[in-house]
This record gives sequence, C-alpha cells and structure tokens, in this order.
Amino acid sequence: MWNVSINSLVMAGEAAATLYAYDRQGVLRKKSEVRIAREGMGKHKSELAVILKALREIRFPCRVTLKPTQPAITDAIAQGWAAGWRKRGWKTASGKTPREPELWEEILEELDKHEVKAE
Repeated sequence: MWNVSINSLVMAGEAAATLYAYDRQGVLRKKSEVRIAREGMGKHKSELAVILKALREIRFPCRVTLKPTQPAITDAIAQGWAAGWRKRGWKTASGKTPREPELWEEILEELDKHEVKAE
C-alpha cells in the first residue's frame, strides 16, 4: 500500500497543500501541490477546502497522513471528533453545529477510502 503525506498551509491570499506519495518501498514517487485562493474565506475554511482538494487528487486507497497547520483540524480527525459530529447529525457533543459541516462531510467521504492519521 502506498503512503501519502499531505501538508497544508494557509497564507494571506491562498491556501496550499503539498502531497508526497511514497511507494511500498518508501521511495518518493510523486510530489504535487494544490492551491486555492482564499477569496474572503477564513483560515479554518480555506485549510479544510485545500485539504479536500488534495484528498481528491488521490486515485486509489492509501495510508494517508494529514499534517494541517491548525490543531483543531488535526484533533477533529485524530481524536475522532469529526466522525462523532457526523454520527450525531453534525452536532458537537454539546449540541452545537461544528464549523463548516458541509466541507467536513466531503472530507470524511474522501478519508473513508483510506487508512488515515493526522499529526
């Protein structure tokens, strides 16, 4: 199984994610970058959007390591919060709607195709 690492970053006017794809022997086979213009989006939304765009670049099941810059995004994946929100109909444990549930739904659909960890 291939390993893919996705590092995301939010800058003033855009968000970017770099994908590193390693074959079964651990050899880097592909490096690519995706970018989106922030166009009035906040940091959280723009980082989620660029992560989604990066995940859509992966064409087959892999081991995916996500490395977002925002700890809240890392925690939502690593600690299972986002999966819990989905199970509760997009409500947090306290009954509130999480930020950007539509983006999270699409991200989780992509993540369901892979073995995932977030760092």
